[in-house]
Amino acid sequence: MTPSEELESRIFRFAESAGKANWRATNLPLLSNAVQFHEDAVLVDALIDLHARAFMEFRQWSNERNGWVQYAAGSRRYFYREFQMRVRFSGRKYFERLEIQSKESARPVLPQRSALPAAEEGAAPPTRTRTPTAFVSHATQDHPFVEKFAADLRAHGVDAWFSKWEIKPGDSIRAKIEEGLEGCEYFIVVLSKSSIGRPWVQTELDAATVRKLNGNVRKIIPVKIEDCGDLPPTLASLCWEDFSNQPYEAALNRVLTSIFEVDVRPPLGKPQIGAAVAEIASQERRLQLPKDVELRLDFKTVSRGDGNRHHYRLKLVATNTGTERLTDYWAELQFPKTVLLGDPTISGIIKFRETLTHVFLRADRQVIGVDLYPGDPVEIMPVEYYMDHNLYHDGRVLSAPVIARFGAPGMGIRQAEKPFRDLQQF
Repeated sequence: MTPSEELESRIFRFAESAGKANWRATNLPLLSNAVQFHEDAVLVDALIDLHARAFMEFRQWSNERNGWVQYAAGSRRYFYREFQMRVRFSGRKYFERLEIQSKESARPVLPQRSALPAAEEGAAPPTRTRTPTAFVSHATQDHPFVEKFAADLRAHGVDAWFSKWEIKPGDSIRAKIEEGLEGCEYFIVVLSKSSIGRPWVQTELDAATVRKLNGNVRKIIPVKIEDCGDLPPTLASLCWEDFSNQPYEAALNRVLTSIFEVDVRPPLGKPQIGAAVAEIASQERRLQLPKDVELRLDFKTVSRGDGNRHHYRLKLVATNTGTERLTDYWAELQFPKTVLLGDPTISGIIKFRETLTHVFLRADRQVIGVDLYPGDPVEIMPVEYYMDHNLYHDGRVLSAPVIARFGAPGMGIRQAEKPFRDLQQF
């Protein structure tokens, strides 16, 4: 990737941080810091060029019209005022190709790798190829530890956000923290007696939790530097790293291997065929439940038309993983209604509920028409749907959940779930 393409990719990632197809409000200093490029004239040229190539669109606040107005001119002065930016459909395709080409041509390399655990022969290499970003949340009293910790993260290739470095005299503290939270992939919270009850730390943790639920934060990593009692409920279920009961370097390495996704497992050996393996298989057969089902959500492309509208068929597959034949069962499907093709109830499927965004469909053994035999996969409720340019550009349906449930007498309810974006290839 050339330097200009790398800058364009950073601008793209910043714009998309507001959500696919959403407007991102910004100004030139904020954008410059976010993409880590501080030559304003070059940055403005890049924005004008992206607009000229129809990859991005912009709009500017107008006092006269009391609202945002579409930007359609190549004015440099425009970008020195508050403006909004959004990636267009053609731009998204261009940047996705850039990312793929970059991943294919670049070898995954960790900066100062010698400080990380050595990879065993046959172990999987790190999968990341770009600089991860981390927000370090902490109490002011813990600055000495946090400054060293954040500096070590940066020395090992993690772009760590630390308030002492980022917030300058005269800056809005809240705005700076919000900027740091918006740009982070990893949220690291330093837990101590000072931070555990601090409202500001809790507020940052709440914001990171929401961003994790939205898919913008990959991991929340709790780091303990002293015994601080019970953890907040949000963190109680997470694996934390304790710097207080082991050497600092060992704990730091574990944080780095988590961020860079280094596989530290020993190599997988060849199966030893013999009595021990046969005994394990025998035990697994004895533990197999009489009634159990595995659900899998997938899709099939029926046609791509002229490229602007794709036609798909849902593949909801139920596999009987138990030991008994199932002759009485039911299945339910929660599906975005804006993309449905035709009327699924024609085939006997029942629509038992409808909301503004979803339909809820149900079918039983009589409608599906087959018994489920042990080990046999059966496709149920083959719903037809589509995706087109407008829906993809709007982006809202892509995050809509698709949820399938399956039940039978004497068996608990089984469930499978995927976001709609994973059930299309537009």
